[in-house]
Amino acid sequence: MTEPEDRTSAAQIRTYTIGYARARLEGLFADVGLAQAVDDCWKPGLAVTRYGRRWFLSKVLDSGPNYRIGRIGFVSEREQITLIFDEDAMDFKRGVAPSGAIVPFGIMTADGTIAFQLRAGIVRESTFIGALRTLLAEARREYIWEVRSLAEATTYDEWLPRVERVTNFDLRLERPNPHYHGDEIAELIIERLRLEYARLTGVERPGEGIDVRSDLFLEALDHVLHDYGRVSLRALDRQGVESVWVKLKGHVGSVMARRRREAVGGEDAPLEIIREALFDPPRQLEELPLGDGDEAPPS
Repeated sequence: MTEPEDRTSAAQIRTYTIGYARARLEGLFADVGLAQAVDDCWKPGLAVTRYGRRWFLSKVLDSGPNYRIGRIGFVSEREQITLIFDEDAMDFKRGVAPSGAIVPFGIMTADGTIAFQLRAGIVRESTFIGALRTLLAEARREYIWEVRSLAEATTYDEWLPRVERVTNFDLRLERPNPHYHGDEIAELIIERLRLEYARLTGVERPGEGIDVRSDLFLEALDHVLHDYGRVSLRALDRQGVESVWVKLKGHVGSVMARRRREAVGGEDAPLEIIREALFDPPRQLEELPLGDGDEAPPS
């Protein structure tokens, strides 16, 4: 006689990727307590449109004296075909439904630390931050919200050996003052085209990885490392986990703060995962002003 199947086993255990940010108030109302401002601006059902996505804010789903947990999510203006198996009809059914995603998140009302679920290829740090900031600003115009990603200071040379291959790059090359430090490729692009800055982006051929040892890549990166621009690199480690390295002006370089947590659940991180991540954030994090310009419209 065979043992019955364990229905709560590995098939239902998922790994959730959690990102971190920090919110604060600026302007005339900067001295208002953060807890009051969060409660004033948390308007269930509030909706805003960004890059063709209609974002909504849920009600508060969990709360305590120093935290609030809920969800934001978007419904795309485009539609996609869905396929389901109807157990009543015992047949497949096709329907039309809006595409979208849900992002569970929590915020500490003492210091503004935010933990939120990242969705690979759908919701990245800048996606979430831009949407949340817009929703909060829409609720009460007198409050000026600043929301920034949190990252761990790491140089490029420290980060690169930790990853298996670099999959994407986004380089902004700016006209230098006073010179190019021998980076001929950056000089050729900027001076020949008479530019203040140039933006280079690239995506690997499937599974091959970008050649980060090529002269073209190294010279472009060196130009940014001299503080003439900015760069974002995406890579996968040996376990297939994404890592993002960012270099902004005035920073040595940073890895976006991300943590992975396992739990039994569906596609959306259970609220207890968000609560645990919120109360146990990574240490020694710095704020990065990525801005809305780091988010491209959905393809």
